[in-house]
Amino acid sequence: MTFSLLTRATAAPALAAFLFLPGALAAQSLPEGVSEADVESFRAAVVAAGCEIREDAQATSVEEATGFDEDKLGALVEYMVATGEMIYTPGMPGLGMENDQCPGSGDGGEDDEDDDDDNG
Repeated sequence: MTFSLLTRATAAPALAAFLFLPGALAAQSLPEGVSEADVESFRAAVVAAGCEIREDAQATSVEEATGFDEDKLGALVEYMVATGEMIYTPGMPGLGMENDQCPGSGDGGEDDEDDDDDNG
């Protein structure tokens, strides 16, 4: 099963291109059989795995943490790519998550621009 999750994560960019075609806005609604609680569980598992699904160990960690079957995991990856929360980085396998808990993970983690430190 681990290989399938990582394979789906790697194939997600082509899927995302298809999902963002004109008229594909419905693709951003929750997939059939997936609840908002499932999305939250998947999101928490990816955060716990380091905000990425790029290696077998990370995929296994997400699978074990959620307990979801291959089809649900695939639907969640596709949904998260369609919403822009999971991002493919060219030249890297798999996907990174990009949200408040994982800033910069989708682009390699080099873009931390936190300028809230104004002591003057």
